[in-house]
Amino acid sequence: MSLRTLDQQQAMAKAHSHREEQQAALLKSSLNDILQDPSITPRDKMLLQMRGSAESNCRRRASHLRNVPYETLDHLGSTLNFLKNIQLCMNKSMALYIFDKRQRSYPHCGFPDIESWLWRQWFKPYESDLTLLHYFCEIFDVKYNTNLAEAEFSPEKLVAFHCNIYEQAQRRLDIWSNTVASPDDEKDESVIHGPLRAEPWPLKALDYVLDSIWRLTFAVRPLYRAIFIALSQDNMFQRTPLEVFEIKVQVVLTGMTEGLSAPISLDELRDEAVDGSYRPGATAITTRLGVAVRFIMRLEEREKAANGGVFYPNVTKAGIHKWYRREAEKLGWDEKRDGSLDDLAPNSCEWVNRDIFKKWVGEGAEETLRFAFSGASRQQNLIEELEENWWWDRDMLPELPAERSSLNARRVPFATLVVLFGTHSLCVILGLLLGLVYHWGLS
Repeated sequence: MSLRTLDQQQAMAKAHSHREEQQAALLKSSLNDILQDPSITPRDKMLLQMRGSAESNCRRRASHLRNVPYETLDHLGSTLNFLKNIQLCMNKSMALYIFDKRQRSYPHCGFPDIESWLWRQWFKPYESDLTLLHYFCEIFDVKYNTNLAEAEFSPEKLVAFHCNIYEQAQRRLDIWSNTVASPDDEKDESVIHGPLRAEPWPLKALDYVLDSIWRLTFAVRPLYRAIFIALSQDNMFQRTPLEVFEIKVQVVLTGMTEGLSAPISLDELRDEAVDGSYRPGATAITTRLGVAVRFIMRLEEREKAANGGVFYPNVTKAGIHKWYRREAEKLGWDEKRDGSLDDLAPNSCEWVNRDIFKKWVGEGAEETLRFAFSGASRQQNLIEELEENWWWDRDMLPELPAERSSLNARRVPFATLVVLFGTHSLCVILGLLLGLVYHWGLS
C-alpha cells in the first residue's frame, strides 16, 4: 500500500463517507417509491418490509462475535457470556474458530473483514432461508493461552474442543426440552448423541426457560457436528475480500456422521491443499478460507436437498412459528384484504414477489451496507478496493438518479423541442413533427 499524506487520507475518508450516505439515501428513497406506488398491492409491500426486517435481524446477529474458552472451565465467571449464548451453536451449518494471538479483550475484538466476506458469500437477497435464526456460520473468538505448545492444537485436540462445545449445547437443549431430569443433576450425562467428553458445564445460575417455539425448533445440525474450520494467525489486520479468500485455514472432520445424508470426504480438496497437508482419507486439511467455505456451502446445499429442500428442523412441520404475525399487524395487515396470516408461508424466503421487486431494498440491504462500509473505513486501501468490489452486486441494487437519467438522455432533445414550439396550437403541431423527425434521426 502506498504511503499517503494526512490530507489525502482525510479526503479519501470524506469521499468514502459521502458514498455511504449516497447509497443509504438511495436505498431509503427506492423503498419509499415502492411504498408510494399504487400499482403494488399492500400485501406485497408489507411482505417486502417483513422480509427486510428478517434480513436485518439475521445480519446483525451474524456480526455478533462470540468468545469461547479453549481450555477447561476452571473459572465460570470469565465465561458467563458464552454460556448464556451457547444456543448459538444451534441452527447453524458450520463453526469458524479464530485463534487470534493478540488475545484482545472481548467485546472490543472483531473480524469485520472476515465476517462481511462470509455474509456476502452465503447470503442471497430475498432468497436465503433465515428461518429460526439460520445462518451458514457462527464465528467464535477463541480465548486461550498463547504459550501453549503446538501439539495442543492438533486436529485431535481441535475435534475434542469443537465436540465438547456442541455436546454442552445439546445438553442444555435437552434440559430445555425436559429430556434431562434437572439442571441440578450434574451427574446426568444423557445427551442425544452420546456422553459428554468433558465435565458438564454448570447451568443452574444461568438456566432460563425458552418459550415453546424455541425449545421445539432449536437443533444442533448434523453438518455442524461433522465439520468445522480453524483459523490461526499472528497478524489479523483488515483485509480486502481477495485477501480474505486467501487466508490459510484448517478444515477438520470430527468423525460424527449421524444424521448426514452421506459421508464427507476431503478428497475433493486435494488440489487446493497447501503445505503438503493432503493425504488420502485425511480428516484434516490446510487450504484457503475461500475454498473451505465454498466446500462447506456445497455440503449445506446437499443436506438441504436431502431433507426435502428445507433445513432441519422443518418449521413448516412444527406449525407454530408465527413470529411474523406481530410484525404484519404492526404494518397494517388486513386479513380481509391481504389474506389469512395462518396461510402465509412461514419461511420469509417465499414472501417477496421477484417479478415486482427486482432490486434489493429494505432494512436488510441498509444493514448490510452499514456493515460493509464500516469495515472498509478502518483501513484506507479498502476504500479504493470498494470501487472495484462494491458492497454488493451492482445489478441487484437500485440505480442512482444519474444512472437512470443517462438511460433517457437521448429523449431529452425531443422533449425540449416540444416545449420550445408549444406556445400556439400551430407551433405545437409543428414542434411535434420536428421532434419526431429529430427523434427518428437519432434512432
